Amino acid sequence: MEYIKVEDKHYRLLHPRPAYIVAAGRPGGPSGVMAASWVTPVSEDPPRVAVMWEKDSHTLSIARDTGCFTINIVGSDMLDKLWRVGTVSGWEEPSKAEKAGLRLVESPSGCIRVDGVLGYIDARIYRVLEDVAEDVDIVIGDIVEAYASKDLYNPRRGWNVYKAPIPLQVAGKAFTLPGRIVYPSKK
Repeated sequence: MEYIKVEDKHYRLLHPRPAYIVAAGRPGGPSGVMAASWVTPVSEDPPRVAVMWEKDSHTLSIARDTGCFTINIVGSDMLDKLWRVGTVSGWEEPSKAEKAGLRLVESPSGCIRVDGVLGYIDARIYRVLEDVAEDVDIVIGDIVEAYASKDLYNPRRGWNVYKAPIPLQVAGKAFTLPGRIVYPSKK
């Protein structure tokens, strides 16, 4: 195999990755939504998840104020909305959820979430790791509850990748969809 040297945007070596809409706020109060693909589980017991946020993110400021956020798993039918909230700053357009055509509703913890998604994780902020990088803070959240479409998700196997059209960001505006499962030939 011959390799090329990757000069910048090294993170693209870790793509494609699922792209989500992260929401923060409480019903009736200020809210923020953003696109995020740098999301990962960090612990099973207790269940925790981490989101990488730009330090100056409008949504991060609201999450810090409310202490909660949701990770919303969108389908390909919401790709335009996902792209919109990922390319517009909430500081410049505080009503970007509405302008993107998203309906925000209350989650079980009292935070907000996006209505009509394939699933969502409801989290309370456990810890914010600042100054890990110059441009990003890592927010670790305790998972309060998580929900998924009963037609698309199996608790034992996870998402049905043949039916759940979860967009995976390749780079920039390029996305792909899952649709095939492969297994190693040996156990």
